[in-house]
Amino acid sequence: MKGDFTRLTFKRRKRYSGVRMQQGRVQLDADWNEQHDISTYFHRSALEDSLGPAGGPLGGAGFGLSVVGNNLRLGAGRYYVGGLLCENDADVLYTAQPDLNGLVSLPGEDGLYLAYLDVWERHLSHLEDPALTDSRLGPALREVALRGPDTTTRTRVVWQARLARLDPDPAAALSCLDWAPPAGMGTGLLAARAEPSPTSQDPCEVPPGAGYRGLENQLYRVEIHVGGPFAQASFKWSRENGSVLFAVSRYEYDATNSRTTALLAQTPRDARLGLAPGNWVELLDEHVSLSQHDPALLPPEKLFKVVTVEALEAADGSSALKVVLDGLPSAPFQARSLAPDYALLRPLLRRWDHGEANGPLRDGAVPLKAGWLELEEGVQVNFRQQGNPAFQAGDYWVVPARVETGDVEWPQSGTPAVPVHQEAEGARHRYAPLGLLRRQGGTWGLAGDAADCRSVFPPLTRLLQLYYVGGDGQEAMPGQPVLAPLQVRVANGAAAVAGARVRFRVLGGGGTLGVTGHVLTDANGLAQTAWTLGSAGVQRARAELLDPKGDPLPNQIVDFGADLSVAANVAYTPGCADLQNARTVQEALDLLCRRPSGGGCEVTVGEGGEFATLEQALKALLERGERDLCLCLMDGEHRVGALEVREAVHLKIRGCGRGTRVRVEGGLRFEGLRGLTLRDFELEVLPDADNGTSRLQFVRCGELSLEGCAVAGSVQTGGVSGSLLLVVGPDRVRLRDNVLEARTERRAEVLLKVFEGFTVLEELFKDLSPGRFRRAAPKAAEAVSALPSQAKTQLAAAIAERLTPFNKVLSLGETVAYTKLILQLSAQSPDPNITADHLEDIRKASVRAVAGTALVLLNPGGETLPQTILTLDEDDFVLLEANEITGAVSLYGFPGESVPNADALKRLEALLKENQLLMLGLMGHFQLRGNRLTRLAVSEAMVQALIQATQDGEGRRVFYNLFGSCLLSDNLFDSGRSLLVSQHAALGTNVFSFTADPPPPTTGTAGPLPQLAGTAVSRSASYVGNHGRGQTRTLWQDISRTRLPGAEQVLNLEFEIV
Repeated sequence: MKGDFTRLTFKRRKRYSGVRMQQGRVQLDADWNEQHDISTYFHRSALEDSLGPAGGPLGGAGFGLSVVGNNLRLGAGRYYVGGLLCENDADVLYTAQPDLNGLVSLPGEDGLYLAYLDVWERHLSHLEDPALTDSRLGPALREVALRGPDTTTRTRVVWQARLARLDPDPAAALSCLDWAPPAGMGTGLLAARAEPSPTSQDPCEVPPGAGYRGLENQLYRVEIHVGGPFAQASFKWSRENGSVLFAVSRYEYDATNSRTTALLAQTPRDARLGLAPGNWVELLDEHVSLSQHDPALLPPEKLFKVVTVEALEAADGSSALKVVLDGLPSAPFQARSLAPDYALLRPLLRRWDHGEANGPLRDGAVPLKAGWLELEEGVQVNFRQQGNPAFQAGDYWVVPARVETGDVEWPQSGTPAVPVHQEAEGARHRYAPLGLLRRQGGTWGLAGDAADCRSVFPPLTRLLQLYYVGGDGQEAMPGQPVLAPLQVRVANGAAAVAGARVRFRVLGGGGTLGVTGHVLTDANGLAQTAWTLGSAGVQRARAELLDPKGDPLPNQIVDFGADLSVAANVAYTPGCADLQNARTVQEALDLLCRRPSGGGCEVTVGEGGEFATLEQALKALLERGERDLCLCLMDGEHRVGALEVREAVHLKIRGCGRGTRVRVEGGLRFEGLRGLTLRDFELEVLPDADNGTSRLQFVRCGELSLEGCAVAGSVQTGGVSGSLLLVVGPDRVRLRDNVLEARTERRAEVLLKVFEGFTVLEELFKDLSPGRFRRAAPKAAEAVSALPSQAKTQLAAAIAERLTPFNKVLSLGETVAYTKLILQLSAQSPDPNITADHLEDIRKASVRAVAGTALVLLNPGGETLPQTILTLDEDDFVLLEANEITGAVSLYGFPGESVPNADALKRLEALLKENQLLMLGLMGHFQLRGNRLTRLAVSEAMVQALIQATQDGEGRRVFYNLFGSCLLSDNLFDSGRSLLVSQHAALGTNVFSFTADPPPPTTGTAGPLPQLAGTAVSRSASYVGNHGRGQTRTLWQDISRTRLPGAEQVLNLEFEIV
């Protein structure tokens, strides 16, 4: 800032928050200006921290791009860049910008361009006041009532829209993120000092004077005139901070003698602030000042030496100066200055105080040199040469020199004190991308739907969001109410909003609601209503958030749907030949009624059935050519050896609930079936010498449905090849209302040690298969309950004592289960049913703590992308709903022991954000809803591929064998360290209990360490309404390219996303 200041004292690192005036003290401009700078720094920092590097208000963001004719237009509005408010009062063409008018034109080369804002602050004196040439801006800075004294100066925000060519190809696949803004400041450093006193060894010798020798306090300004590397840069300096400025009435040029004459409209206040022969001056106008020494806008002008100065006096008594300069400015400057309306560009002449005494000059400026350079009166400066600095024209440093101390004010360090090199204080440029444009065949246009690069934000008063809570997807008879009310929540960020207006209305189906008009949210931000379904049609309802006037707020809606419980609306999968054409249950019932003798479509298997064994039934039916098989497993136990079905048939096998028990001895494999349904029976996979085999395999079945089954078995405890269920190449998979238990043997030692010597309990816990345990536990509980009181007390004490060595390895669930049994024994409770429940809880907690892999989803691809695409189908759909899964669910193959470390995860996130790692979801969609499970995992091969991606060299990596979306909602995870990899991920209203994990270690007074719930690696992710464990911090690592902003990650309780 080139003003008449005593000094500029604001320093951010001092962390001052205000300036306090004291009574009876001298008031200085430096104090006033420092208070202004403190307030400005705080205000702009707060804006930038709140709004980000750039942003505009939703509905009022300015500088939107459009094409008018073959020119570009900048829309009216406001936009914040680096904390600075940029206002565009009206739509303006790119070539007619107020701060670049006449300086820019549209490029003439085809290509892909990015439009961006260059924003900086300009310091204005009364001579540079825009109101001097535009009366619409109001009165000028000088107060005419006081005869126009020069008082204060102003700073003004300058915004300039510029174009950067990203690629010669207009169709290049680039985005706003591919643009790197120019450097805002130069990297040159400068130190200043007063001339040091020479040292002498002779005590009788008086050293000559040193230090600052001037007779007045001065504020020296050292400014880069020509930028570039050290050898090319030059500078100029002023003892008055460059504030000696004169308005120019007109220029005259003498080409013959190479002289320029400037007629000045004012005379100086005194000789010290005037002009004299030998002075060096700079020619300025609005074009020069607004170009900021950018050669792309305007070629730089040299400095001129004053030859003569002549005072003139007009007939009206006014005075002026005639100044003759040595040399001529550039031809464009001369042409511009001779125009009739040149006064509108406010021509000026600025005096600088350097000269030949500072050494040979280059175009009137002082070249940079190594070592300390003397300005005058003992003031010395040093430009740092090390590090290949880049000096930028316009960068400056100010050096206060004081008579009282005979020194300059400059930061110093060390002993003895040495001046510290400081960064420049030039005008800081801030940049913000606006949009992408294409010039093709000479015609301009926007670069598609993603052309707008601006960021927008809603006002704080419009951050209200309407969220779904419950009531969707229910079913009821026609004319009957659904069981649960329709519920929504209104929140402002993470805070619930009470008293908000929500209107529910029916969209279709003819039903009725329990309320009319609008509903006010309660203290928890909840609004709800009952819903009675109509008699026919699609049943739909909607909740809308209203403003205080009762009008709906844009995009604040939640839709609900329901199904009518009528047979005509329920799909039917044919299982009998004569029902092949039935699409709904109603149609199937109608066809059954037309059968001559009635009857069912199922073939019964088991004692008293049509076939004795499942193998016999399948063999006979397939040999008869049946393609739609429906089998009913009767009550009792069914033993199955090695069974394999490889036929393109529809097969349905159902049982009679837990009364049907299937014991698999050799494994089941279904391959290539068009449809497979298993439901309502208990299936136990018997132990096998090869625990690494997946005993239940479903390979490329068109549709797979597993419902209401209890599947349990022992699986491998480590490695990458063992699981309870293996699903390969699924098209449509639905697992609902099942109990899956993948046991390992890693808790056998603990159980046998705890119950050793108590024969009944020891025998009970030797085999943890759920069916056998459930039948044996009541007898063991009765035996325990029959013990004398003293024996029960001793048993309780023995169990507690034997658990002590295992305290650090037992999970929270195991600890709770054992504690309940100990407390019941100590309380002498006689109820054997309660004891049996506690024994079952111990079994479940022990299995859950060391569970293996329950389910593996695998879609093997080819060695090349085309081969893999042939095996993948983005319409595939996998749904796991309302299951109790003791064990891991692994995506993309068998899990292993490897996990990416912190460095690998950071590198993955960087690759995603740089668009160097692409996540393509070609495997369809995966939904995990309403389940209880141990954890979620991915294959060992996928983990190794991710790690390898962080170690590869340059080039884009593509993961295409992923689920397109993974939606996890309303689940309970018993263990931490889940790993999810997909194109898009969404976690909503999940609970992470860590009951299958040991308690986390503590760190003294800091308490328990945080627990990691899991990690998601995806292109985009969102998290809403998740809940961690309250006793410790629950963390979730998000490694994604795009994550919803913090305001959208709402209602997560005790659950931190890092």
